[in-house]
Amino acid sequence: KHSVNRKEWNLRVSVKAKALVLYGYEGVKARIYERLEAMGATVMQESIGRVDLCVDLMLPGFELQPENIISPAQSTQSDHGDMNVHRRARRVDSITLGKMPGRQICIYNKRREAKIKRNLHWFDVWGLDRDENSSENPVWRVEIRAGKRYLSEQLNVKTWAELDAVLPDFVKMTMEAYRIIGIKTGQNVSRWATHEFWHEAHSRLMAITNGELCGIVPGRIVSGKRRVLQETYETLIVGLAASLSEVCQTDDVPTLAQTLAQKINNAALNQSDWNRRRQRAKRRLSITDEFYQQEHHA
Repeated sequence: KHSVNRKEWNLRVSVKAKALVLYGYEGVKARIYERLEAMGATVMQESIGRVDLCVDLMLPGFELQPENIISPAQSTQSDHGDMNVHRRARRVDSITLGKMPGRQICIYNKRREAKIKRNLHWFDVWGLDRDENSSENPVWRVEIRAGKRYLSEQLNVKTWAELDAVLPDFVKMTMEAYRIIGIKTGQNVSRWATHEFWHEAHSRLMAITNGELCGIVPGRIVSGKRRVLQETYETLIVGLAASLSEVCQTDDVPTLAQTLAQKINNAALNQSDWNRRRQRAKRRLSITDEFYQQEHHA
């Protein structure tokens, strides 16, 4: 809306982890403003509502165990909430500490989640075979989150500049306040050694705040999404063909397949109509940036 009243703001931007993998923190910020400008939006002032930073790690032999997590000594239920543990087949699959809109840490098996939710492009990012046994080689995502209340009350953050100034400190404070420990020695918790998994997560999260990129090119994710969509549509076509055979009361599958192939060929002969259908699919699927660039930057 054309209004200077903050209550009248009506644009909210949410960034997915995939975009951050591809373009990094600074790159994503630049792309946000490019797209807002292309939409004709007038950006008067930003207000950061939530910040999530995450890294994905594989460490052979590592198991997530609630008893090995150390929380801040001053934690209270109102500040950090109870530990939420999710198990699958007797193994801990995820642990969440804290509550939004405060500060929160979530450690979970991203490999399993990617398979369940069919976000299979992550396997291209990791360079892993999605058909391998995920229970033996999990990919653990360590995600630290700052909600609106924590940003405003604890970090005094509303703008990009304020966020940039405190982001490294936020990572450091959070990763030092919560720890995963290795071997417990003695009664003094502060002397228990931090697990190498947590050291690695801390180091990589700090690298994000320093602007380091993952080195993943967009083509790897796009090709992965295309492959998943291809498999999905092929499965749908087979299912529809089986239904059609029942409707036609025929078990002559080769003839049915030949008839369908001929119908597809006939439809494709009308090139303008076929291209129009493909363009509609391209807009609907949105698996590349090409449509956006053609429509808004021509």
